[in-house]
Amino acid sequence: MKNVLILFLLLASFALSAQEAEQSNKSILLRGKASTFFIIEDIYFNNWNIGLEYRFAERHSIGIDFVHFRWRFEHDIYIDGMETGYGPDSYSTRRYLLVDYRYYPFKGLMNSHKIDPYINPFVKMGRRKVWTNEPNTFYTDNDFMNIRNQRSDFTDYGLALGLNYNFTENDRIGLDVNIGAVYRELRILYEEQYDYDTEVFNERFSGNHSYWKFHMRLNLYFKLFKLKR
Repeated sequence: MKNVLILFLLLASFALSAQEAEQSNKSILLRGKASTFFIIEDIYFNNWNIGLEYRFAERHSIGIDFVHFRWRFEHDIYIDGMETGYGPDSYSTRRYLLVDYRYYPFKGLMNSHKIDPYINPFVKMGRRKVWTNEPNTFYTDNDFMNIRNQRSDFTDYGLALGLNYNFTENDRIGLDVNIGAVYRELRILYEEQYDYDTEVFNERFSGNHSYWKFHMRLNLYFKLFKLKR
């Protein structure tokens, strides 16, 4: 409830400030992507998202996206420094809802109509799951100790700088990219850990973590329709 209230007040303040232009262009955009790729043949990513963005008062917009992100890591088995085969696979999935606001400070001021920089505060709210298909081998996560299984909820508060690159003169189709940082509040619902010093399992059903993370998004967008007052 606290997160929803903060988000509502943030968007409400921006919406009030956006009444600066009586004659304003309004448009609805569809944005998203679907991609899959690998890194060094052992790490596989799958990512897709879809959302809508409402642009109004020339320099303002609000948007909402549903995002799915999943990766799989293949562990190799080494004996005396020699790779002897494939080990277990580790998996991680995140599904979340993203709500954001964008302010375009240079809209209409730049000579190029193809590039629109913007400032982008946003909030992500979702769930994460980590597991392995081998019960006796442990997945290693940089944020925590050695984890075999984990289920958690998270909320990210972020700020990014981005730009839209328009493929057409009428801003119908384009590429959207932004880079920034998020402050993550993580609530662990269930977690199993293994302590290599004591060779003991640790199991818990709750726990909180908070930390900063790097943020980057890449999307395509398509303008569905445009309204004029």
